[in-house]
Amino acid sequence: MHMNKAFRLTIEKFNIRAVDIAKASGVAESDVSRFLSGKTDSGYRKVDKLIMALPPTAKDYFWLVYKSGDSVFGVEASDRRLAVCESGGKYSA
Repeated sequence: MHMNKAFRLTIEKFNIRAVDIAKASGVAESDVSRFLSGKTDSGYRKVDKLIMALPPTAKDYFWLVYKSGDSVFGVEASDRRLAVCESGGKYSA
């Protein structure tokens, strides 16, 4: 999965506004908008700043979605890890 798509899914899931992540990261709102829309491949440093500005649970969710690709919802083990992320770190079997 492309990094911008994983990031967009993450901020939507956690109700994080682009303007807020821009302020928290120090990345210009216009750069955040272009990154989210896939119109540009922002430099590594900007993307790193955006990821680091996410709350811990959202950051975990982002990495899970990004690394798992588009099949994250179809793999049982990934589903359990996703459930842990969504529950704020509380695992229930």
